[in-house]
Amino acid sequence: MTKTKVIAVLLLLMCLAFSMVTPAYADSLRDKKIRLGLDSILLGYYTDVGPAGEPETLIGLTLLGVGYRKYLELRKPLYGYFEFGTQALILPYLEGGIIFAFPFGLELKTGLDLALGMETITDPYSGETTYSFYPLLSIGLGIGVRF
Repeated sequence: MTKTKVIAVLLLLMCLAFSMVTPAYADSLRDKKIRLGLDSILLGYYTDVGPAGEPETLIGLTLLGVGYRKYLELRKPLYGYFEFGTQALILPYLEGGIIFAFPFGLELKTGLDLALGMETITDPYSGETTYSFYPLLSIGLGIGVRF
């Protein structure tokens, strides 16, 4: 497990270093519309950005699902956000919180996550499988980079 965490941190640091070096096609943060993150939206695309590249709307892929995030500007570089989508194809989630967006493309996120959990129960005697659904409330932390 530790090896996996080290690899994930190294990949994130490499993406961060890559995003700080602005590619030839990106004159500013406004041109960086792809986002890679270690949070609810793993890979996303900014469909709407402000005049200076401020995030406004993000659509992307979650863990086997899709998500939509709307940013609400509180006071630069602090943004509120509201997010909803699905995980594992059918399990919906809602999330809201605060994002600190650095001017070079790094985002730090914290918020509350309300999701629908699912548990599979198999009776060892009859072999019958039942599914149990329940609400999950958790704290969401995340980091993301734009490039």
